[in-house]
Amino acid sequence: MLEPQFGDLTHVEGGFTTPLGRFGANWTTFQGGYSIQWSFPGGTVGTVILPGQEGAPLTVSDANGREMGTQYGATDGVVVLEGQGSTGSLKVTY
Repeated sequence: MLEPQFGDLTHVEGGFTTPLGRFGANWTTFQGGYSIQWSFPGGTVGTVILPGQEGAPLTVSDANGREMGTQYGATDGVVVLEGQGSTGSLKVTY
């Protein structure tokens, strides 16, 4: 599970290696949102929890700037995405 906790930090990068492979992630905040990148080994399943601002819809864009569907309604302040082992990156604005 990848769930950023921003606090007063503007950038974080970390990772670790297991017998399954390398898990890694980083994020950077900017005015009105953040970008997040991750990688995890094939054969694994992961969850990315995208923090938002309570009651504010999130706009989630892929690495090419394409919006992923419509705005996500983050009534509880988070959006949960699940997927198979892969690399990925998103830009989130609110």
